[in-house]
Amino acid sequence: MDAPPPTTLAEIRLVPDPGKRRDHFLRVLGLEVGQFPDAALLEGARRRLLEQPGVRGVHISHVGSELIVALEDEPRWAGSAQVLPPITPLGLAMGAEHVRVAGLEGRFRLQASHAWDLQPAYPGVAQVDHPYGILGAEAGLWLTGELAASFALSGIVPTDGPGTSTWIRTVGPTLRYDDTDLPTSPRSGIRWRWESRMGWLDGGPPGSFWVHQGDWGRFVPWGEATVLTTVSLGFGRGEIPWPHRFQAGVAWPFRGLAYRRFVGDQLLVLGLELRRPLLGNFWPGWWPPIGLTGATFGNVGRVWTRGLQPTFPDDWRLGVGAYLGLSLGNWHVGRLETTLGSEGGWVGLVSGWPLD
Repeated sequence: MDAPPPTTLAEIRLVPDPGKRRDHFLRVLGLEVGQFPDAALLEGARRRLLEQPGVRGVHISHVGSELIVALEDEPRWAGSAQVLPPITPLGLAMGAEHVRVAGLEGRFRLQASHAWDLQPAYPGVAQVDHPYGILGAEAGLWLTGELAASFALSGIVPTDGPGTSTWIRTVGPTLRYDDTDLPTSPRSGIRWRWESRMGWLDGGPPGSFWVHQGDWGRFVPWGEATVLTTVSLGFGRGEIPWPHRFQAGVAWPFRGLAYRRFVGDQLLVLGLELRRPLLGNFWPGWWPPIGLTGATFGNVGRVWTRGLQPTFPDDWRLGVGAYLGLSLGNWHVGRLETTLGSEGGWVGLVSGWPLD
């Protein structure tokens, strides 16, 4: 039996869309629709793109008749601000990945914000309002191309009245692993994070409380869509202050409940999501490109207090829903999310995307 003929290119896609530089990158790539690029041609194209100013990395994959060229920009500082009451009315975060320091690749993050952390009143739960200020920093090194280790410190000062300005300090290590094919909007690969924090209050001994939390996610392509499977777990010890306790409701990792519906020091959540790009650019040629992504999801999990063993299924919560996510270039701005969970329905705005 004759071997099937090689698949020729029907489409060449640059990710993320380089906007005005698209035509330039296609000329440098040197490949055209109708060709069959062998390994030598692909490697030559990759090397030519790496020589271009501002390009740090190039990943080329030939999937069926589609050639996907993932471009990774040179490291640069990026920041974000959000105004999404009652979760974080005012916040600012800046960070940089893969920054060269004395010949090593580093990562840095700075955060400063003032938050009004509100838990609304629920049956059997009184309303709690915790305004506080946050200062934080994280610095580390990429040990390999996929694994990074860093050390973080933060301070939180409550601001809800006289005599409450007691600093809550935390310090501890973080490990991150990311072998996904794209830094943003991955199509395949694994991404996980584990962090441990030792904390104490003014006048208290270091180690008054500990908080450990990890998130694991696997991205798998399915046609034009991507399937994301996630596991999140966390556990704490000691008298954990309010801002560091786990919560179920809105945002990540548990969706489908109203904000801070359940609060505790133990966490376990399983999730499944199907996301698909809907629109890659509102105004072709503009930079950064503006994109929309649609997704459906479901998760099951629980947040509880140590010593109170949850029973299944009564103490576990289920949430299903969908969101429309907005991105500006490599920055996932936020999403409009609607969910139906064990406690009813919820619609709201949430910053960022899951497992960013």
